[in-house]
Amino acid sequence: MQIVIRFLEWTAWEMTPPEPYGTFHLVFWLTGLPLALLAAFLLRKSTEKTNARLLFGTGLFLLLAELYKQLFYTFVVEDGQYRFDRIPFQLCSMPMYACLVLPFLREGKFRRALCTFTASFGFMGGFVSYFSPESMCLPYWTLTLHSFSWHMILVFIGLYLFFSGRAGNRLRDFPPAAAVYLCLCVVAFGINLLCYRCPGPDVNMFYVGPKPSPLVICRDIVARFGWAVNTVVYVSALTLCAFAFYSAYLLLRKAAQKRAEKSIRKKHKTTRPPSDAKTFHKSMQFSRNGLSKVGQPEPLRYRKTWSRRITHSDRLVYNFDENKKTHHCLHGTL
Repeated sequence: MQIVIRFLEWTAWEMTPPEPYGTFHLVFWLTGLPLALLAAFLLRKSTEKTNARLLFGTGLFLLLAELYKQLFYTFVVEDGQYRFDRIPFQLCSMPMYACLVLPFLREGKFRRALCTFTASFGFMGGFVSYFSPESMCLPYWTLTLHSFSWHMILVFIGLYLFFSGRAGNRLRDFPPAAAVYLCLCVVAFGINLLCYRCPGPDVNMFYVGPKPSPLVICRDIVARFGWAVNTVVYVSALTLCAFAFYSAYLLLRKAAQKRAEKSIRKKHKTTRPPSDAKTFHKSMQFSRNGLSKVGQPEPLRYRKTWSRRITHSDRLVYNFDENKKTHHCLHGTL
C-alpha cells in the first residue's frame, strides 16, 4: 500500500485551476470534440467482436481512471479519510458500467435500451459538462485531465453507439432508455438513504435527494418547494434534455438516409445508351410497337413496367399508354 501512496503523491502535480472558457478549456474542447467525432465515424462499421473489445476496453480504462481518482482523493486530498459523496454512482459514471456489461449481453430489448440510454443520457452528460466546467477545473493536473478526458470519452461513446446503429433509431426506442434512467434514479435514491448519516459532505447520488442538491437552480427549488418537487423537476428536465439530443440524432440520421436514397435513385436512373446505330434503330422499332413479341417481353416484378431484350447486354424498359403504344422508354444494361 505504501507503494501506491507514494505513486499517488508523486503524481500530485499542482496547478492553478483552469478558468471556464479559458485557453485550457477551449483547446481541450475544440480538439477533443472533432477527434471523438472522427473516431466514432471511422469505427461505425465495426464487427460485433471489435465492438465488444472496444466497449470493454473503454470501460476498463474508465474503471482504472476512476480507481485512481478515488485513491487520490482519499490518500492525497483527504489524508486517508474516504468521502461518501464521491461514490462513483452519478449519471456520468453510468457509461463506465455499461461498457463493462454490454459485451456480455445478448442482442435484445434490454441491450438496445442500455445502448440507447448510454448514447443519449451519457452523451448529454459529457457534452453539457463542457458548458459548465467549474467542477472539472481542479487544482491538480491529473484530476483536471481525468475529468476533461472522462467527459470527452462519454461524448465518443455516445457518438459511436449512434453511428454504429447499436443505439435506438426510432422514437419508440427512447422510452425503454428513459426507464433505465428512472431505475438508476431509484437505486441512487436508495444509496442516498443508506448514506444519509455518513460523516462528511452530503451524499446525493444523481441529485435526487433527500439531501440538498449542490446545483444552483436546484438549491432555489429545494429552498422554496422542498427536495421532492426538485427531484421531479430535475429528473423530468434531464429526461427531456436527453430526448432532445436523441431526437436531433434521429433527424440527422433521417436526413442522411434521404441523401443516400436520392443518390442511389440518381445512380440507377443513369443508363448506358445503345452501343451502336443498329441497336438504337431496334429500340425505336420496339418503342413504336410495344405489342411485338420480339426480344422476350416480360413484366417487371417490382415496377409497373415491361422489359424486352435489344441485344445481348441491353434491355428496353417501357410502359404502355392508353393506345397500347410504348412511352417512357429507358435503356439499361442488365
